[in-house]
Amino acid sequence: MKQFFRKRSQALVAEMGWTVERAEGYVNGVMCRRRGLTLSTYHKIATDEYAQGFRTGYFNPACSLALEGDQNATAAA
Repeated sequence: MKQFFRKRSQALVAEMGWTVERAEGYVNGVMCRRRGLTLSTYHKIATDEYAQGFRTGYFNPACSLALEGDQNATAAA
């Protein structure tokens, strides 16, 4: 799972020009949404790069790179 996470984050950094923190937050947000988890207070109100990426992934997981292969990785976890 860590390898999948790292690979998706690096792809977002390269394709979207995001910071590593934002890309990691995005991937985590997509994964949390798919698992049906709720957001913590930090994820709801924080303004740092990670939290902004997390909310983007949680509420609007539209980036094809972050979604590519998510089904396989989630099933393997």
